[in-house]
Formats: sequence, C-alpha cells, structure tokens
Amino acid sequence: MIRCATTVLLLFVCALGTSAQSLVPQQHAETAADLIDGSKNPELIPDSLAFRLCFISLSEKEPTSGASERQKAFFYTAGLNDDDTSVAAAIVRTFKQRLDALTDTYNTAVLSTNDSTSDRILFASKREALVEATRQEFSIMLSAEGAKHFNGYVQREKEKIKASKSEIQQIAALRSKLTGLQRISMKSMQGGGGCSGFMDLHYNSYTSYATNSQGRNLYASTSVEGYTGEGNGSWCYGSITHQPQLLLQIGTAGGWFYGQNVIPSSQINYGQNVTLLCDLCQQPNSFSVQNGIFCTSLGGLIYDNVPFPPPVTLRIARTTYKYASILNGVCTYNANCINSQQTCGLDTITVQAPCAQTYFIAPFIVLRIGTNSSCFPITGVLSSTWLPCY
Repeated sequence: MIRCATTVLLLFVCALGTSAQSLVPQQHAETAADLIDGSKNPELIPDSLAFRLCFISLSEKEPTSGASERQKAFFYTAGLNDDDTSVAAAIVRTFKQRLDALTDTYNTAVLSTNDSTSDRILFASKREALVEATRQEFSIMLSAEGAKHFNGYVQREKEKIKASKSEIQQIAALRSKLTGLQRISMKSMQGGGGCSGFMDLHYNSYTSYATNSQGRNLYASTSVEGYTGEGNGSWCYGSITHQPQLLLQIGTAGGWFYGQNVIPSSQINYGQNVTLLCDLCQQPNSFSVQNGIFCTSLGGLIYDNVPFPPPVTLRIARTTYKYASILNGVCTYNANCINSQQTCGLDTITVQAPCAQTYFIAPFIVLRIGTNSSCFPITGVLSSTWLPCY
C-alpha cells in the first residue's frame, strides 16, 4: 500500500490600519480528516470532481490546432486510438476556454467585494454544468470503445487525487438543489485595533503520469485547484494574497513553478506539465511533486500537499504475452518474458476477439516509493513481433 502524506496548516494574521496596531493571531490546522485520499478511498471521490481535474490536467496552456504530444501520451495511456485522441483534444480545448471564461468572470466579481459567498454558488453550478456537458461530449463524439476506455481511465485516476471533503459535500448539495450550497463559516474577531481569524480550505490536488505509444518519454502533470474561505470580510482580508506553488520534477526535467497572486476568495486553477526525454526509460528516474498555496500574510505555505515523500522513482516497464488459445471469442495470452522476469502484470491475460496476432504487448508505468512499487497499466497493443520484457 502506498501512503501519501498530506500536511495542511493555516495561520492567518490580519492587520487593520497601520503597522502600529496590534496583531492577534488565531490558528487553524486542517488535518487529514478534512481531506479524501483517493489512494485509500477512491470510491469517495465524486465522478464530477475526478472528471473536472482530469479535463484540467489534459488541457494545454496555449491552444493548439491538434493534439499535442503530451496529450497524445495521456490519451494513449487511457486507451484511446488516434481518431478518438483528435476528437478528445478538441473537446478538452473547448472545455478549457469555457472554464477560463467562468473563472475570469468569478474572480473579477470577487475582486471588488472580496466576498465569494453568492458568486461562488453561481460559479459552482455553472462549472458543474460545464463538466457534465463535456462528459456527454466524450460519450457521444468518441467511439463506443474510446468512451469506455476514457471512463475507466478517470475511475483509475481517482487513486491519484486528494480532495477537499467540504467541497465534496458542496458538490452533493449542489446536485440535490442548485442553490443548496451552505455557506462555509469564516470566523474572525476584532480587538486591540487589529483582527485575526482563519478561512476554511477548499483545495484539491491531482498528479498523473503517462508514456507515449513507443514506450519513450515520461510525461507528468500536477495541479492544485480550489479556493480559501467564503464570505471573507474585506475589512480584514483585502490586502492578503495567495499564490500557487508547484514542484514537479522527473530526473533532470522540471522544477519549481509559481502561479499568479490572487486574493483568498479567488478560484485557483493552476497546473504544470513536465516531459522527460529518454530511451525506453528502463532505468528508474527520481520523481518529486508538491502542491502548495503560499500566503503573503505569513510568508509561508497555508496548503501543503506532498503526495510522495522521497525517495521516489518513476519508470516504464513492459510485459510481452504470447497467444495460447481462443474460446467463445476470448483469446488467452501467457506471459512470455524470455529475457528477464516480468516487472508488472499477471501471468495470464485475456483479450476479446479479434486477436489473431501472435503477441500482446502490455506497457506499465512503475511508481516506486522506498521498497514498495505500484504498477499502473497502459492499454496494450497486439503485435506480430516479440519484444523483450523489462
């Protein structure tokens, strides 16, 4: 079992007026009990949230006419063919444009009032509708097999999500009644010419990885999405900003990334992608990821999600299976690793006919934390040529 450590600390100190006025700190710590860890309870991650985070992760920062190499790698990992990949990339591109427009409208509204209570209800309902519409587009515009593969991919990706329990509750309330979001309490008090308080955290984080169809290059993507507090009074929080900060590194590729400073009420959708160019990636490559939100009031992190403590490695593995028999339209293949022991995969697998090819090639991404390893399967391909296992 892979265990992911999450530490969330919030300490807000707010000053009203000049620096000569007193500051009275009040601390609020958000523990693991406030988060849903998908690696432990993937069934508690709502489909709506999982699809939303996947759509955001699959989006490109700059619009492209077709699918980027990074998108192709992730869609390949999900089991989509070239035609479905082109369609999916176009759908995700439209999703990003619409989500950016919704987010810009929301953030502009709260910038003047620094109060997200009423605006967030409208924003959340429109975002839920956008996610649902995008899911429908995937179901309708992709092939039946492609839509099935993508849905299965998102369900598996729930294991890589850390979700705010309060936002999951909000999603449930929103679906039962469009105006049913309850206001999250924001506690604050005045005294001694200053003010202090804490805001509730509503952040979700998601990290994923993929390889291309040639078993070359490793692609990683991580993002943090959410906001802090509702109904924050501008008399206390008007001058404070939050900034997303991400660490994403595979081997020598990547590093630290820093997003735009925004007021606490603002919606943050911030992600980064890293590509490691390699030759089959047979040797383990170090892997580091950390998602955080930095507060100018503290000079430190208020949300710090470190899913993988070091040492961590990420690499590509492959198991070759040889055709054995067919019965009732189902072909059986046996592991055929002549050159070495298989790293991942069962000894025997079955594939729906037609399956006249001699071999089935099954690639995997291997995540190793300390002495524990987990294999994440990538949709395999039929082949007439035997390939070495590694």
